[in-house]
Amino acid sequence: MSEICKTIGLDKQPLRDQQLNALRWMDLLTGTRDNTGQGTDDGESFLPIRAHLFHQTMSGLWACADSQCPHKSGTVLDDKEWPFGQVYFEPRKHCDCGSPAYEVVTCNGCGAAHLQAGEYKNRLAHLQSFAALDEFELESEPGEVIEDEDQTEDDEESAAGRQKKVLIVNRKLPNVGPLDIERSSRLVAEASEKTLRLLAQEEGEDGLMCPVCGSHSASDERLFQASRLGAPFLLGNILPTLLEYAPDGEKPADHPCRGRRLLTFNDSRQGTARMAAKLQQDAERSRVRGLVYHLALQHGKGVSGAQTVTIENEINTLEQIPASARNAALNELIDNKRKDLIKLSRPSPIAFNDLAQHLANQGKDFDYKRRLSSQCSVSTSSAACRSSVSAANR
Repeated sequence: MSEICKTIGLDKQPLRDQQLNALRWMDLLTGTRDNTGQGTDDGESFLPIRAHLFHQTMSGLWACADSQCPHKSGTVLDDKEWPFGQVYFEPRKHCDCGSPAYEVVTCNGCGAAHLQAGEYKNRLAHLQSFAALDEFELESEPGEVIEDEDQTEDDEESAAGRQKKVLIVNRKLPNVGPLDIERSSRLVAEASEKTLRLLAQEEGEDGLMCPVCGSHSASDERLFQASRLGAPFLLGNILPTLLEYAPDGEKPADHPCRGRRLLTFNDSRQGTARMAAKLQQDAERSRVRGLVYHLALQHGKGVSGAQTVTIENEINTLEQIPASARNAALNELIDNKRKDLIKLSRPSPIAFNDLAQHLANQGKDFDYKRRLSSQCSVSTSSAACRSSVSAANR
């Protein structure tokens, strides 16, 4: 991008302006096509471009457990509302200041940030889950169980499933007590000059709880969420935008999203299938949300439309009577008619059962999806086929 900016003479501008202007030129040149052949605009692009874009995922956040960490001084983290130290984007056992670092988690109930660790053999180390967390599991629905096929252990992860969960809070809250650990070895020890005092909560019989809001973790639901942005999340937001600029398919008027297609690949053995299923769900939800809005609006206008016309005609007829000839009862009647007209100007609510029946009557909008899904179920490349179905839905 910097070479393009320099070539077209934009290198003297501010960096952001350079990039924006260069992108505008690239959009113009790639969108301009040769129409000298058959008199159409589907000829060769003036500047064909193939882009290889790489997006870095975020595997989590790690923070220094020392609330007095010197490396956060002078930064936005130097605030009483942040009871920890410097923050890092990659896993690490120690902060640059020498204190232990642990993963940042947030409570799903109140959003409070804590550090999560695991205690095993008197050492407070990183919490190792019993089964490796799949990035697709982060996108699973509440209560959905995703099985992991491969489970491996090494020396670092040998404590998985045997650690006692510890929540580092560093705030004076109920059910929180002091915990002293050695900075270098991370061993729990008696308080001394070489130890770091933490305010933490250890796992009880009922599991961990959030000391801020008092929420408890359920067996089928994760109370504390790590700060991870994996490929499913990013692709779920990127693919719909890419599909908007994809070319129309054959007979675009007869297909969802004008027949546009998008082919996705994933190195994970189950990744493509899970991603396709998620895109399918998101597409159907988006369609249903749109139907709910339009059906509710149509119902509200349809019910009040005829009554509105009738009341407006009655008001016009009554207002033709001279004001001097009106009595109090007639003026009150006109005022009541105007109040009724204001009420009718607001869409009237639709009953749930009526809305459900209207949605059921829209089945023809999903016939195309069901037909493709049945074809995919007997296809040898079912995962790729489901990706095409999801793309078509968009």
